[in-house]
Amino acid sequence: MTARSGEIVLALEPTTIAEWDVRDIVCGKESAGLALATREEAEQLLDRVALGVPRLSPVRSLAPECGGAAGPPEAAPAAPARAAAASTAAAGPADPVAGPVTALGAGRAERGDAGPVVPLSAPPAAQSGRYDFHLMELPVSISVPAGRTLTRLRLGLRAEPARHEGAPVVAFDLFPELETASQRLANPVAWDVAGDALGDTFTAYVIWRAPRDVPLRVSASMLGELLGDGDPPGDDAEPGVPRPASRLRKAQFRSASQLYEFPS
Repeated sequence: MTARSGEIVLALEPTTIAEWDVRDIVCGKESAGLALATREEAEQLLDRVALGVPRLSPVRSLAPECGGAAGPPEAAPAAPARAAAASTAAAGPADPVAGPVTALGAGRAERGDAGPVVPLSAPPAAQSGRYDFHLMELPVSISVPAGRTLTRLRLGLRAEPARHEGAPVVAFDLFPELETASQRLANPVAWDVAGDALGDTFTAYVIWRAPRDVPLRVSASMLGELLGDGDPPGDDAEPGVPRPASRLRKAQFRSASQLYEFPS
């Protein structure tokens, strides 16, 4: 699969995600007509499936004084406001959501990108002497051939300091919250995306808080689940043995990791 300009397409390989299988059984979502793909079938289903991420580092320094009204994480917009922003972010340009935001909106405008303002807590100026704050905007492009459906995607990010000193690196804030499987001040962080939220792109935002003047490395990787119709066997089927009808197969996969460094 050819990567888009400025992107790298991550290699995918079949795997087993027991957590998701158990959840489906407990929730009664496992279909009687659904068969778990063999490794060979999974490789066929993954053929021409492409998950692309930026080739260059999508991390940039964020000065606390550029973030609007400074305050701790609890000063972020209320849950309804952030939820509204999550829905409008998928729909396209929108009016800014009330509440403190980072300079992300201005940064996008400078690049000529009229995307929606993303509600993130402004880094408090009082912490600028102890920490650096790095804004990471990671878009994932999704391309799935006809006849197959991407049903689940988990995007995981792990940040590591180039040298271990001072406080640990944590996610000061992250967005969208509707899909996140992590809490603030965590590391690593992850987003579980499913259903209508899985379009042709998904963008995750996180503000990393790191010790002052310590370079940062962030590793991005994904897990996913794909459904597709199986084809009946070809001419190599045994004579006299009826060919089975096409069946729905489930393939789970993991991606290679992409490493970003800041400063790059």
